[in-house]
Amino acid sequence: MSLSNEQFDALMRSYENQRAIDIDQMEAHVREVEARIPRIREIRKEISDAAYEAAKERLMNPSAGDASDASDQMLSRRLKALTEERTALLKKYGYPEDYMEIKYRCPDCRDTGFIGNQRCHCFRQAAIRIVYRQSHIMELLETQSFDDFSLDFYSDRKSEREGTSPKEAASRALTLMKKFSKDFKTCGGNVFLYGETGTGKTFLTNCSARALLDQGISVIYFTAFQFFQLLEKHVFDHDHTLDEDYDNIFSCEVLIIDDLGTEMKNSFTTAQMFQVINERLIRRRSTIITTNLSLGDLRDRYGERVLSRITSNYTLIKLFGKDVRLQKSLEKK
Repeated sequence: MSLSNEQFDALMRSYENQRAIDIDQMEAHVREVEARIPRIREIRKEISDAAYEAAKERLMNPSAGDASDASDQMLSRRLKALTEERTALLKKYGYPEDYMEIKYRCPDCRDTGFIGNQRCHCFRQAAIRIVYRQSHIMELLETQSFDDFSLDFYSDRKSEREGTSPKEAASRALTLMKKFSKDFKTCGGNVFLYGETGTGKTFLTNCSARALLDQGISVIYFTAFQFFQLLEKHVFDHDHTLDEDYDNIFSCEVLIIDDLGTEMKNSFTTAQMFQVINERLIRRRSTIITTNLSLGDLRDRYGERVLSRITSNYTLIKLFGKDVRLQKSLEKK
């Protein structure tokens, strides 16, 4: 999923363009306010002049000692008074306090794409979107939202074994996934969606992915096959072109593993599954897993440690009933 050089350059240009837009908007706000409130222009000049004179004084008298400290305190009081006056004027004329400041699309990196030498979360998410768009996954998400999830395909007949009906289980799943997505920034969490084939697990996961992406949260989606294939190539083939993708598995805000259990079973997949789940829990990173496996099957396939981590740290959501995909397909005919 790594970016090509051309894609990286294009993304950096988009950040440059965004910063230019940020500055243009700020300057337009300044012109608007100063035209309406002339005193604001005077305050801005007084603040600039005071800061300049203070800097000049330090350069001219680097060893001024107590006198310099007193001057700094006087400047601080002066700047505070001017700032308070400006704030009061903005409020009086109906402007927000920060109206004349730059409004960054991403305040964390100030629309540079980097925090220090590290790529910002917004850059990682933008990169993910670019690669997803190439694989048409974004197109799929555009057609799947919580509003499109219908309970009409689920029976309201209670199952003695489950103690509830398929419709009640699906309604609970929908409520929990909506809440997970809505509260993610404050609550985080992990989700394990399991149950029979075609009961809506992947659809609900895609709905959640869309809601999270719309909030600017970094989401990476893998089928189980893709997931273990990447891990295998990175570990055994030493494919360093996958280094960034491998790191993203552990660092992205939300990792989605769809259809767990459909991959080839061996000691490697068992060990890697535990490593990824455990490491992401340690890093407080969220994971959504869907599978047709029962909890017993999960234990038999990946071991007690994986089962323990999931049952202790994930919201377990079970879906059951008739194959919804099959019902929808039959309706179209």
